[in-house]
Amino acid sequence: MVIPASEARAVADASASNGNHMQKPSMPEATADIKAAGIVKDIVAWASPKLLDLACAGGFGHSNITSLAHLPPLQFEAAEAQKAASTYKETWHIGNCKRSLSAESLYEAGGSLFWMDMFTSWNEVSWQQVLRACSLLDPKPMTESRFRITWPFTLETACLQGEQPDEHYPRSLTLLHGHCVIFSWWKLVYDALDKDDRNSLTLLLECALTPTVQLRVVDGEAASVAVPW
Repeated sequence: MVIPASEARAVADASASNGNHMQKPSMPEATADIKAAGIVKDIVAWASPKLLDLACAGGFGHSNITSLAHLPPLQFEAAEAQKAASTYKETWHIGNCKRSLSAESLYEAGGSLFWMDMFTSWNEVSWQQVLRACSLLDPKPMTESRFRITWPFTLETACLQGEQPDEHYPRSLTLLHGHCVIFSWWKLVYDALDKDDRNSLTLLLECALTPTVQLRVVDGEAASVAVPW
């Protein structure tokens, strides 16, 4: 069923204030036969404040932003299309979201990975799956001089009737599938921070702020058909 994501919010909010003081988590062996969620929680807690600092310093958000979930999705502006970070689709608009959910029980727009609730009680993703899925996020050439990491699928999410988001940007949307690749994204962030690879971090942030997010209103029974991969 769809459950409140208070635990995920607590992890994210604690990360924003405490992560800069955390010891870097160690990574298990590639052959380790273990579940990935606990490892990724440690990565999120350690990496989130560092990533937020880099995002604000790099122009992805204002310096007073205190959470990755508050970073705005990238918007396409013709006059700024040649900047290092840009997008190519219409972005999330809470007014349009409410109208579309009311009329169609469905809304879709450019959004953010940081709005997803990754840590659901039924998540069974393994660490080996996470490592294999990293290849889905390899940078690809867009032009002779432009590379992107493009998110490989629509992020399908669900909410119950009466629980539609009403904040400017949603937080902790219930993700119906794709947890594994989001975990992989965080593993790549960990690697890039470990190497102080600013170019890769910029590409990963750009990727995180341009996926298509689909939100549909469902009943409890339909929402239980989620696929934790």
